[in-house]
Amino acid sequence: MKKLRYKICFLFGLALFFSACEKDRVFPEFADIEHGAYPRLLGSITGPNAPSFNYNDPENASITFMVEFYDDQNGATVDSYCWTANHAPSGSSGDLGCVTRSQFGVNPANGRPTATFTFTLQQALDAMGLTIEDVIGGEAIDFYATLTTNRGQVFTRFNTNAITQGQPAFRALFQIRSNLICPSELAGVFDAVTTGQGVWAGSPCSSSWTGQVEWVHEGNGVYTIKSVVEGNELNDISMGSYYACYGVTGQSGLPNGTLKLTDACGKLAFIGLSQWGETYTFNSITVNGNQLTVDWANDYGETAVTTLTRTDGKNWPENLRL
Repeated sequence: MKKLRYKICFLFGLALFFSACEKDRVFPEFADIEHGAYPRLLGSITGPNAPSFNYNDPENASITFMVEFYDDQNGATVDSYCWTANHAPSGSSGDLGCVTRSQFGVNPANGRPTATFTFTLQQALDAMGLTIEDVIGGEAIDFYATLTTNRGQVFTRFNTNAITQGQPAFRALFQIRSNLICPSELAGVFDAVTTGQGVWAGSPCSSSWTGQVEWVHEGNGVYTIKSVVEGNELNDISMGSYYACYGVTGQSGLPNGTLKLTDACGKLAFIGLSQWGETYTFNSITVNGNQLTVDWANDYGETAVTTLTRTDGKNWPENLRL
């Protein structure tokens, strides 16, 4: 296998996970364990630039979303669902309000309680006591949720499993990052050289891959990253490093998942999770005329350096940064 992984067998008790790898094990204790609850995103987050805000048009910047509440009683234990707005650079935060049981709607498809929210950029700024002049394009407003049940349980992004929050089967909505974006024009096909760094799944890797990488703009500064291999375009946030370090030959062995790249007024970042639940970050970003060099890593410990050379006669924007 191209990438070593631990095989995980688990029983999902809503927000609580218990792992066991014994074949055909019976769990007589299931009725006695604590059962949780979570808000499941229905559809998608919508808005003019959803889930981001257009920094240049604060009056019309908004996001809207709906959730249904899921538990072992078809959502009946959920008492409230509350949100705060947070601006990390200034340390500011503020309450945006709660929806309680008496205000819930009903999903006609399954009878579960629902709630709908709309947040505007101005509303978030007001809640935090900030103005548009207090924030900078490329930063973000983080929205954090708290769900409380009639059993006295409190669930947040901290005590709800990352898989429950990140994978399409669950879509538990406890946090939204709304980047403050500006118009983005980074799409293109680039000549690429990617070199692995450090240890990959227990083995050192300093191998290189040379080929082409394409950034496909989906809108609102969000990009799908592809690598071009033997005429085939494959979704590949690693920009060729999996070919170099694991000898991957097909789509299934690449990170996949929900990983994308975002450009928020020149600030580059990764969003989403790989198929193994990994997050990705940049260690450094360097612009030198028509060359962009990025040093990235993920929380599995893989890291690589990629240099992308433009082939359209243009230079990369000088403001690209972490």
